[in-house]
Parts: sequence; C-alpha cells; structure tokens
Amino acid sequence: MKGRDRFDLFSCSFIGAFLMFCGDMLLYYDPNDFNYKAGDSTETRMNAIMEVIGKVSPKRLLAGGFIGPVAAFLYCVGFYHIIVISNENVKGVAIGCAICIL
Repeated sequence: MKGRDRFDLFSCSFIGAFLMFCGDMLLYYDPNDFNYKAGDSTETRMNAIMEVIGKVSPKRLLAGGFIGPVAAFLYCVGFYHIIVISNENVKGVAIGCAICIL
C-alpha cells in the first residue's frame, strides 16, 4: 500500500474521532455541571447523566444518534492502517475481524 493510501486511512481515524466527539457533545453537553460529587456511587452518577440526556431536545438526540454509528465506522476503518503498517501478510485476518466487528 502506498504512502498516500496509508495517510487516507490514518485521517479516517481522526475524522471518526472528531465526529464521535461532536456526537457526544450533542448528547451529553450541558452548560451546568452534572449534579454529583466525587464520592457518590455509580448509580448517582448515572442518574445525573440520564437527567441531562432527559432534557435534550429530540433533534439534538437524533443528530447525536446518527453521528455515532458513522463516526464508529470511520474510526474502525482508520485502525486498519495499523495492520497495513505492521505486516502485509495478515490482511485477510484484519478484514475478517473488521467484518465480524461490523
């Protein structure tokens, strides 16, 4: 695989990571801080997060939900460059694993 193709795969992972960040910000961002303290239980923390998500508008929820799978796909495609750089002989295994994950 040529250097340019490797760069394209590498950039896919960054685009996927950025889209994942944008989707998470659409879902979880709130200008107010979450309503829990450092020593609270996991259940209290999850309830605080669910309270924020409960206030999110439906458009924002759908946008964040649609961005997530696209970002995850690009993120996974971007990881293929690690296989390409490390060893050309394991392409079949890498493709098989990617198909199983997706």
